[in-house]
Amino acid sequence: METRRLSKHKIIDLIISKATYRRFTGDKRDGEPPAITFENFSEEAPRLAAKVLRSRLSRLSRGEVLAQAIAALDYHKMRREWIKERFARERRERQAELGRRPRLQPAILAAARHYRSLNKEAKQAWYEIKRKPFVKDGDIVAIKVDAEREFMYVQSPGGKQKRSGIKFGHWQRRYWPAAKS
Repeated sequence: METRRLSKHKIIDLIISKATYRRFTGDKRDGEPPAITFENFSEEAPRLAAKVLRSRLSRLSRGEVLAQAIAALDYHKMRREWIKERFARERRERQAELGRRPRLQPAILAAARHYRSLNKEAKQAWYEIKRKPFVKDGDIVAIKVDAEREFMYVQSPGGKQKRSGIKFGHWQRRYWPAAKS
């Protein structure tokens, strides 16, 4: 953008446009502001701030306004980078959290899908598997009662338990909703 061709008024317009995300100009083009109420306070505050900024910038020389414009653009760029980095960091943290969560066991998920297709509830499906183990591709999904606790586990065709078992709460919170899709 060639700043030598822009008037002081246009430069001020650009600064205010950036500051208010193109919502306000800080002059009569914004129209009459409504009465400030509790409900519209946060929407109308930028309008009043744009007016104050325009009046302050109008008192400066063209060179000072140009310096303010450059500073505003630098600040805007830095803020955009900061927001981008913040969202990237939050996404990395969310992904790391998901990575720490244990993966769903395919055989148990298949059992949940099977019983969901039969319009059973999670508790009914649990008791069905307890009564008669579910078999899929050679894997056996069964429930073991161990010292007053019940665990659902997957046993491979060779008779080995593949992973640690899950409790009913895990079945109901993670597997049952995942089987819906």
